Amino acid sequence: MMETKTVGYFDDWNVRFRSGTIAPDSIPGQLGAVVLREIAALPVKKTRFVEIGCGTGWLAEHLTDSDGYFGLDLSPAAIKVAQDRLPQARFVAANFLEWDFKGEKFDVGLLIDSITSFSDQDSAISKIGELLEVSSYFVLTSVNPFVYSRISSVGPPSEGQVRKWLSRTALTALLRRHGFQLMKLYTIMPGGDRGILRWVNSRKINRMVRTIVPEVKVTKAKEMAGLGRYFIVVARKIGKGSYKA
Repeated sequence: MMETKTVGYFDDWNVRFRSGTIAPDSIPGQLGAVVLREIAALPVKKTRFVEIGCGTGWLAEHLTDSDGYFGLDLSPAAIKVAQDRLPQARFVAANFLEWDFKGEKFDVGLLIDSITSFSDQDSAISKIGELLEVSSYFVLTSVNPFVYSRISSVGPPSEGQVRKWLSRTALTALLRRHGFQLMKLYTIMPGGDRGILRWVNSRKINRMVRTIVPEVKVTKAKEMAGLGRYFIVVARKIGKGSYKA
């Protein structure tokens, strides 16, 4: 019953918010641009991608010129949109933890804004590790709970929505215990309007600061301080890890 409610939630969410073209200056557009930049910087000769939580293919449309792409999502409605958008790519609607990849291996794993939707995050990261060749790469993004818990427009989880936010420490530990070596971990897109972030992001205060320091440097300083909405993680698979189910 819980999975049925979760599928229903993501069917509705994807159709409402991800069916059309993603504007470059929107939050997902900005996030996608950073992810694509990190992918382009990876030192890989082959680019067989596996994307878990691919949604409607909003990121996949930039990756289908690779050596191979496979996208999986829990939402059948999202996968229909993705397959209609990109008929040349491989998509499947399934529960990732139950799907049999039949020994298939990939060079780059992608988990974009999806790890918080897994109740069993250890099993999810463990399985992603199994899909990647040793020395392959993993690009992951996740909301920053310090910021998201201080955004007034973010309400409680909807019915069927799984929301397991991970702190920087928890995210780092999760990846390391599954045999991933962190190469990069930083935040992007400062936000928040409650608590201390009400002052950090105050328009009045920031206007005053920008008379002394360029806006781009102010934004960069906030991101370096860990005050961005999203964590961006680039990791490399170096082993099987120590996790035991």
